[in-house]
Amino acid sequence: MNLKQLFTVLLLLGVLGLVLFLPSLIESPSHQDDEKLSYPSCSLNQGACTVRSQLYGDIKISVSPDNFQALKPLDVVLSSRNGDISSVLISLDGKDMYMGLNQAELKRTGESGRWQGLITIPVCTVDADMAWLFSVTLKGQGTERLVFNITSKH
Repeated sequence: MNLKQLFTVLLLLGVLGLVLFLPSLIESPSHQDDEKLSYPSCSLNQGACTVRSQLYGDIKISVSPDNFQALKPLDVVLSSRNGDISSVLISLDGKDMYMGLNQAELKRTGESGRWQGLITIPVCTVDADMAWLFSVTLKGQGTERLVFNITSKH
């Protein structure tokens, strides 16, 4: 084997190694702060949900009205007995299509452990029934995102 062939083989092995191991060396931006992620089976379309957070214990989330109509403000209330929560962000993402950025921050109310805010579902001009991912991001001692599947009618 001459020097040129040896160099080619080493170069190919180096490229192969890079292709195989590079993804494990690159840290995903969504995991930079060790965000916990869960998909509760509870349906917000059927009323309030109480779910067990990995970081913050029992969390109660209610949305009214719960028929999730487009362009009608939704009043979102979150209750928790855990005082470690420092902020709550909610967001709506189209499950099967991009519908733009739609986020709102819940504000702490006068009651202990109660957060409240408004968010509005945008109109989908393609489907009469739209599937959404309704995310609730809790921050404090860590970050946890609870993702609910909901549907809306237009």
